[in-house]
Amino acid sequence: MSRTSRRTYNLTQAGHELGLAASTVRQRILDGQLAAEKDGGRWVIYAEAVEEYRTSRRQQNPTGSAMPAVPTRSVRVADLTPEDEAFLRECNIEYV
Repeated sequence: MSRTSRRTYNLTQAGHELGLAASTVRQRILDGQLAAEKDGGRWVIYAEAVEEYRTSRRQQNPTGSAMPAVPTRSVRVADLTPEDEAFLRECNIEYV
């Protein structure tokens, strides 16, 4: 397959595909987490690299959730206000 027929993205487009800001995409490239090439001073990211990055992120976080697997803060149920309880129900967060 020739280079001209391969699907490519710029930083903004790759960010849109991955749900990341363009600056985060650039940082992932610089960190070696996302393969890309420079072409005349601009980053070129191939669709295959975007899919490989997406797959690697899924393997690291199989739930697909951006939330940590464990709570970052705990609160005693007795201390919850009715508004807190309503919010938790609205967000489908279980509490005991």
